[in-house]
Amino acid sequence: MSEAPSISELERRMRPGAYSQKGFLGRTESLEAVVAQDEQTLKVLGVSHDQIAAALERVLQSVDDQSDQLYSEGKHDEVFKREEGLFPHIRAGHLPNPDVGYLVGGNLQVFVERWRGFQNCPWQCAEPIRWAYLDFLLLNRESGKCLTGPGMIVHLIRAHHFFEGRKSPYRVDPEEAIQVLELAPEADRG
Repeated sequence: MSEAPSISELERRMRPGAYSQKGFLGRTESLEAVVAQDEQTLKVLGVSHDQIAAALERVLQSVDDQSDQLYSEGKHDEVFKREEGLFPHIRAGHLPNPDVGYLVGGNLQVFVERWRGFQNCPWQCAEPIRWAYLDFLLLNRESGKCLTGPGMIVHLIRAHHFFEGRKSPYRVDPEEAIQVLELAPEADRG
C-alpha cells in the first residue's frame, strides 16, 4: 500500500492544469481550509458526508439502470436523444420537459454528459472510481433548485470528505446538495 500524498502534493495535483484542466481547487485555495469549512457546514446542518454521497450514488445508479434498460430494449437512439441539450436553460416557471433526461424518485430530473476519458483521483486511489467519466445536473422539479457536479464527486465526498474547492467550477456545495436532494438531518431520520 502506498503512502498518502502530503497536503502540498495534493494541492499541487488539485490546481488548475495539473490533474484537471480547471482544477479541483482554485489557484490559492487551501485544501485543509476548504475541508474544515465544509465539515463545519455539515455539522451545523446535521447531515453527514456519507448521507450526501449515498444519495448521489442512488441517483447516478438509477440513471445507469434507466440507460441500461433503454439499451436492452433496443432504444439506443433514445438514450442519445434523451441526453441532448445537456444542462437545459432552467428558470423559475420554465422547467424542461420531463421526457428529457432521467427522472429519479419522482421529483429529480437528471441530465448527464458522458466523456470519452475519465478523471483520476488526486489521492491516486487504487480502486476503480465509478462515474469518473461524466458530469451531471440534478433538477429538483418541486423546488426548481439545481445541482451540478462531476460523477467522481461520490468518491471524493465519501472517501476524502472533499466537495472540491470554492473556486472550482466542479464544486458540489454541500448545502445546495442537501436542499436539492431533500436530505434530512441524521437526528431527524429516526
